[in-house]
Amino acid sequence: ESEADAAGFMAKIDAQAYGGFNLVLGDFNSGAWHWLSNKPGPGLESRVLQPGIYGLSNGGLDTPWPKTLGLKKALHSALATPSEEALESELMAALRDRRRAGREDLPSTGVPLALEEALSSAFVDFPEHGYGTRCSTVLVACAMTEGWDLAVQEITHAHRADDKPGVQNIRLRWQR
Repeated sequence: ESEADAAGFMAKIDAQAYGGFNLVLGDFNSGAWHWLSNKPGPGLESRVLQPGIYGLSNGGLDTPWPKTLGLKKALHSALATPSEEALESELMAALRDRRRAGREDLPSTGVPLALEEALSSAFVDFPEHGYGTRCSTVLVACAMTEGWDLAVQEITHAHRADDKPGVQNIRLRWQR
């Protein structure tokens, strides 16, 4: 949360202070959305997001990995559902998809094949390495006459004995 617009917010970020990240910034005052990343280079890369459907995983924006393409297709389908509840349900189901891509569809990111296969599903579950999707989050923003209605559902997943799974639902009204 910031009082600055996206350009002002991005100007304050020290790209070197963080590990690799992707960030989507939404400015509800102006309706502007931006993608920001500090990988692969030393500085920040950003792009204004025009209305549309985008995919974002651990790569760059719209990197055509199997899980990114599958989630974009699921989002497109979910947007045609008759209710907000159905939309949230379809999106959460898509994020829980454990189906791995076939070897012929795997990207070549430089990691071992077993890891590449494990990382190819929307929901990553690689228990032999204590690694996997930490949480799944669906944010639905609906424009209202006087602002925005935001619904956030986040599910925290357990991959190790000391992980604590949970569900958090947040509803916010932002007024102009």
